[in-house]
Amino acid sequence: MSQINKLFSFSYKNVSYFLKSRRSAHNTLNAPHFNAADASATKLSETLNKLNEIALNKRNSKVQQDTKQEITPDVVTYSKNKQSKACYLPNRKTVSLETLENSFSSAKNSNLKALENPGSSIVANNQNKYRGVANVINDLNTHFLTDEYYFNGRVSDAEKTAFDRKMVSGQIQNILKEHDIELSSDFSCEFVIDPDNYRITVENCENQELKEKIEQALNDGDENKDFADRNGRNLYNHIYLSGKDYKNSQITHDGQLKRYVNDLVQEKIGINLKDCKNVGDDFITSDGQSVKELFLKQVEEEETTTDNIRSFKELRSFYLSQVKDFDFTDNNKQVLRISFSENSLHDIGQQEDFGGNLEFIHEMASVSVAKDSRKTFTCFI
Repeated sequence: MSQINKLFSFSYKNVSYFLKSRRSAHNTLNAPHFNAADASATKLSETLNKLNEIALNKRNSKVQQDTKQEITPDVVTYSKNKQSKACYLPNRKTVSLETLENSFSSAKNSNLKALENPGSSIVANNQNKYRGVANVINDLNTHFLTDEYYFNGRVSDAEKTAFDRKMVSGQIQNILKEHDIELSSDFSCEFVIDPDNYRITVENCENQELKEKIEQALNDGDENKDFADRNGRNLYNHIYLSGKDYKNSQITHDGQLKRYVNDLVQEKIGINLKDCKNVGDDFITSDGQSVKELFLKQVEEEETTTDNIRSFKELRSFYLSQVKDFDFTDNNKQVLRISFSENSLHDIGQQEDFGGNLEFIHEMASVSVAKDSRKTFTCFI
């Protein structure tokens, strides 16, 4: 893994994905909607600017080191309605619409086939089993946008989420089967995940014995798994990824920032900030250890170059400074819920249900096509 990818493999990729919601609304590829207080928005804007600056410096440094070729700007033309820009990537070819139609038809079949074997562990992002827009385009060595066709990022993201929903629902069904749990056709409950421990609990289930069996099955073995592989953590991430773009009432900016930083601290040094006392821009453990000191010292175990060590420490210090005023011991935790009925997960707190009727994705695609004369493609719906 390259240094830039390694740098952001957990922390930056997750936090920036969440913080992109502060970008201006005209960016249709990343336009999540949140209702955050002005102070929170300012804090998050500063965070995003800092993260982007660090990422840009790392990327520019890597480009200078890894390539001697002159980087030419994209050639820009206009679509038939004279409004939308169409960018052509260098050294790519233009393929026929028929070729694209056949390729996306093949991708859909591949995705449907993948659903037949979802596995028996909850995985939030099933990218390795999904063929999306980028896969088709790169395999064909063609362009993302031309005068004849284009791809809507919001539709593509929604399709991927719908695929993940099918996969995660199938994974839960397989886990229950492995533990000899059979549910009646009218069974329903809610899965609740507390980010302090990522244990899945079952609510709205009158049968106490069944409730305990389901909880045991879904949490079985989590304590022996790597932090990132736990069922509860993956289900939590799936709920978040399914709601971050859809005004989900369960999701707040501060709640996610608090969770991501605490997750990173737990993953790297095994300490939960709720068990620590906040002192200035640091957190102190019950036995008097400095979280900041341990958190920064751990960088030296992962990195060898002076530049990388400095960048990592700067980034981690900035993370801690962003949450220094948060109370990790109160009840203001971002607990997430999702309902389970008819052997499928259904979203809570938002109008769009990725476990139900996906007509809202078709409507998104239809609205997009109506505004542009070019043809668009989908790979799941």
